[in-house]
Amino acid sequence: AIYPNPNNGTFYLNSTLLRQSAKIQVYDLSGKVLLEQDAANTSGLLKLRLDHAAPGLYFVEIQASDQVIVKKVVVR
Repeated sequence: AIYPNPNNGTFYLNSTLLRQSAKIQVYDLSGKVLLEQDAANTSGLLKLRLDHAAPGLYFVEIQASDQVIVKKVVVR
């Protein structure tokens, strides 16, 4: 889950995949990576900040073990 969505550039990612070693990437519509972060053994909740990002649609990708999940997030 991603919340709040839409947001002002700061949002939370809540996933059981974050409880293991996971790689987080946030990228724009052109595929440019704006944020890359490793998450390992967290409680499953991660705060992400895109304060520098222009308003628009972005993608959050979580890669963990053999799974890849992509979610959309809107920055106002």
